[in-house]
Amino acid sequence: MLRGSMLSEKALIRGEIAQVLLRPALYVNGVPASLSLLQETVLMIESTDRNGVTSFKEIRDLNLSVDQEYATEFQVPDELSNITFNLRGKVKSITAGQKIELSDSRGYTINGIELTDAVADVHLARLRMGMCCTCSARAASRAST
Repeated sequence: MLRGSMLSEKALIRGEIAQVLLRPALYVNGVPASLSLLQETVLMIESTDRNGVTSFKEIRDLNLSVDQEYATEFQVPDELSNITFNLRGKVKSITAGQKIELSDSRGYTINGIELTDAVADVHLARLRMGMCCTCSARAASRAST
C-alpha cells in the first residue's frame, strides 16, 4: 500500500517539527486501483527513543491521492532511535461483501551509531557521475561503563 516514503534525517532535530511524505498505492490482483476505494484510513506514527520509550500519533481519515504525496508533520522526540509509519485502511470486497483490512509500514532507524562503540560509519552513494564513498565520524566516543 505504501509505494514510497521520504523522510529526511537532516530534518530530525529533537523538539523540532519534521515532515514525512508518503506515496500510497492500491493494487487489486496486481492492477492499480483507485485510492478512493480505501475507507477508514489511519496513519500511525510510532517513535521510540534510546531509552525504549515509545510514543504514538494517530491521524484518521486521510485525503489520499494517486497523483501526489500525502504530507504530514510530527514533533521529533528527544533521543529518537526508531520511527515507523503505518498506513492502514479497509476496502470492501465485492465478492465477499465484507471489508478487508489492509496495512503497510515503513520504518527507519535513526542515530544507530549512537548505540554502538563505533565512532565512524561508511556511506556509499550512487551519483550521476558514478559512485561516492564517504566516512563520517562522531565528535567523541561514548564513555564505556
